[in-house]
Amino acid sequence: MNHVKPLIVTALLMSGCLTNVCLGQTPTECSGDVSAWSDCTGTQELKDGRKYVGEFRNGLFDGNGALTWKDGDQYVGEFKAGVRNGTGTVTLAKLAKFSGRWVDGRYAGP
Repeated sequence: MNHVKPLIVTALLMSGCLTNVCLGQTPTECSGDVSAWSDCTGTQELKDGRKYVGEFRNGLFDGNGALTWKDGDQYVGEFKAGVRNGTGTVTLAKLAKFSGRWVDGRYAGP
């Protein structure tokens, strides 16, 4: 049975799911200077009016989160190093809603 635990950890690492959220733990709340936020959840209001609520790593959006623009458009999904990267959904407040994969901040398809 001792061999099962390393297999589970390996599977979680390969799926990118070895985070507090995936493990069912409540992530810590970010505090202090935004540039120092890491492995925590928080809210950041940006100078251009956008608002991000979600996970941070090394002061950047990283993990699951929601980015909302002033006009109500919103992306909810995965981020990596400050850009949309992974699975997510964009809702255009006045037009449409679409879901899919994002790579380096660009929509890559369903």
